[in-house]
Amino acid sequence: MLKDAILKNAPAVGSTDGTPENEKPVVFTASHPNGWTWTAYEAERVEMDDILCFGRVDGFESELGYFTVDELLENQVEISVSA
Repeated sequence: MLKDAILKNAPAVGSTDGTPENEKPVVFTASHPNGWTWTAYEAERVEMDDILCFGRVDGFESELGYFTVDELLENQVEISVSA
């Protein structure tokens, strides 16, 4: 159910290229008790029923990059899907 909610209104990976970051829609936010946060701007289903995302990761550094929903879930990251 979580994955369906993520994909419901998510732009495909690469589809918001050229859009300023502050104008990109937020698909979901995620946080870990260690203080790291993820903001997904794009998401699409990939092999093995996983979801590839593009967004910002704020941890030791703050950077844009790719991550998967399964990676987040395997590391006990709490995901909050935008309405």
